[in-house]
Amino acid sequence: MSKPATTHDSRRVPTRSTLVLPEWLEAGLLGGLAVAAVFFVRDSWLGEPLHTASVLGTLLLDGAAARQTTSAPGAAAIYNAVHFAIWVVLGLLGAQAARRAEDDTSLRWMPVALLVVVVLGLAGLDAIVRETELTRAYLWLGGATGLIVVAGFLGWRHPATFRR
Repeated sequence: MSKPATTHDSRRVPTRSTLVLPEWLEAGLLGGLAVAAVFFVRDSWLGEPLHTASVLGTLLLDGAAARQTTSAPGAAAIYNAVHFAIWVVLGLLGAQAARRAEDDTSLRWMPVALLVVVVLGLAGLDAIVRETELTRAYLWLGGATGLIVVAGFLGWRHPATFRR
């Protein structure tokens, strides 16, 4: 049995694993799951597993007039649907920014700019939730975890984006 001939090409094509879902969808779902896991663990530790999702769902449904401080599974379910939709959109934007920055080095500012915008939005959302005094959700902690997971995933998928 002879070995197949191999060719040596000076151009290296990066190998990428085959994804089950589109890259942007995987990135968004991973980010959303990371955030949900942080708050599930935190809330479980405090004795009320769906507290943060319930409060945020109540705020989403009732606005600043919300006064609920106990878990509400219906509000938590609605919040989680919105939560994952937002993270999928962030995954789409992040994947597009990473792909463009990888293809054109002059666009490396795009992923950084997107990250700054998301962090500022997260800080604003955190301030709004804290004003209601319903919870000490620490949204920045969950959001930072989600952003780290999305950035890590996209960095793994697009390594040239972050190379000099």
